[in-house]
Amino acid sequence: MKIESIGRWILRVVPIHRVSIRSMLPPDEVARRLRDRIEPKRLLSRPEAPFRGAVRGYSFCLAPSNQDRNLFRPYALGRIKERSGGSLVVMTVRPHAPTLILLLLNVTLAVGAWVVGGTHSRTDMAMPLVLLAVTALIVASFWLVEPLLRAQIADAIEGSTEDPSSGNPP
Repeated sequence: MKIESIGRWILRVVPIHRVSIRSMLPPDEVARRLRDRIEPKRLLSRPEAPFRGAVRGYSFCLAPSNQDRNLFRPYALGRIKERSGGSLVVMTVRPHAPTLILLLLNVTLAVGAWVVGGTHSRTDMAMPLVLLAVTALIVASFWLVEPLLRAQIADAIEGSTEDPSSGNPP
């Protein structure tokens, strides 16, 4: 396996995706519709809107509204661009920073545990395998929830269709 193909495989596993959504609406209307469905982040309030975040001009940052403030749910950072006959919403969907730090920490600890004690016995391999299993569950949950967030944003824009050339999970 070549180094380039290993790098591409790693980038496909990392839970950060660039996604495009096309709309026939003008950029001002897309921004207005998103703004109408986004509630500012507040510490102790129950969300009324489907998203929390902000729209500033043609840029936005949003996450699904939920009661439990789940850090494992992805959020989207994006821009609304004008294109012929409508708009193109280009966004990056990714987990929150603490989730990415947890993933990195799990992988680092798993490799460290394997290097330090994993070569001696099968029981020494239990800890690295548990850490890698937790990491795999977090990444799998992102793969499952990310398309739902993408669909929610497309529904919020109304009348938009996903760009088939956008990055879908492998």
